[in-house]
Amino acid sequence: MGFSTEELTLLGTLAGAFVGGLFTFLATWVSKFFEERRHYRELMVRVASENWRHTTEVVGKNPGGGWVQPFDVYLVMMLKLSKLLSYKNLSEKRALELVKEAETITHAIMLHKQEGKKGSR
Repeated sequence: MGFSTEELTLLGTLAGAFVGGLFTFLATWVSKFFEERRHYRELMVRVASENWRHTTEVVGKNPGGGWVQPFDVYLVMMLKLSKLLSYKNLSEKRALELVKEAETITHAIMLHKQEGKKGSR
């Protein structure tokens, strides 16, 4: 029992349409995934920037009110906190690990900035 020419043509057309549709779906899904990720990171950068700007204004209005950490610190903390908030079943242990990781990174940034200031004197 073989297939006729018409049946083979139809089968080939359907298979081609399925494969083409599958690749289109995958390309669209991957594109959307990375677009959402990019948008989310841009949002975190804007939030960190606004937080840093507000802190700078508050410190600037209060003589002797303290100092402002570099923008890098705000950015790292915001990205780590956003990662923390993205977990569905976040345990206290995992939250502490992420906060400690962010603190380690921000501490390294502060040390690097201080070393840079010492070297430029």
